[in-house]
Amino acid sequence: MKETENKNIDSDREGGYTDMTDDIDRELRERRRQRRLRRQKRERRKKIMILGATGIITLVVVAGAVNGIAGFIRHGSTQSASSAKKVQKKEDSQEVPAEQQGPSAMEQAKLLAAQYDYQSAIDLLKKQSDYESNTDMQNAVKEYESDRDSCTSWPLEEVTHVFYHTLIKDTSKAFDGDYKEADYNQVMTTIDEFNKITETMYEKGYVMVSIYDMAKANDDGTMTPGEILLPPGKIPFVLSQDDVCYYHYMDGD
Repeated sequence: MKETENKNIDSDREGGYTDMTDDIDRELRERRRQRRLRRQKRERRKKIMILGATGIITLVVVAGAVNGIAGFIRHGSTQSASSAKKVQKKEDSQEVPAEQQGPSAMEQAKLLAAQYDYQSAIDLLKKQSDYESNTDMQNAVKEYESDRDSCTSWPLEEVTHVFYHTLIKDTSKAFDGDYKEADYNQVMTTIDEFNKITETMYEKGYVMVSIYDMAKANDDGTMTPGEILLPPGKIPFVLSQDDVCYYHYMDGD
């Protein structure tokens, strides 16, 4: 009887221990779960903070870069504009040396008069803005007007026409003893001969004139006679070149 009671007491004790153990295990598991949840929350907060900080830093960097680029562009534009103004101001303040300037109106007029184109020389000087106050120009115009009035008009049908065939540059090839040498010598001219003939004509009073001064082409296709005015003793001529090409038979010459 006593043995049975002892066994029951032992069983009750074991059952009590088992319940306590289960409770402890559940409590421990719950604590671990709570710690795990708290740890996960901390990690999530940390990640969110890191992402937020990264985003803020990125925005700051981008904004700074944009502002820096914009500032650089503005600075560059301002500096370029300032440099351009300085260069322009410097250029404006510097006088162009006389030798680098183009021919003056007086020089151009003098050249036209040397070609007996007195009217063009007169028109050039009179259209200058300072003509009315420039006595040199006014005196030159008076001189050119006097020379123009002394010129005579040439009959257009009496204007001499001078023409050349292809000029010979290398005489060693043209006059090399072959069958074409005689033909070259008869109808063609060397460059040296051309220069000498032209200079001789000038010395004898010949003046080269433009064929466009001899006649004007109208819009309807008709022609209007021009006029050639030259000082006494001058003879007008027009110059042309025939056969401005090289033929196959000239190959090698």
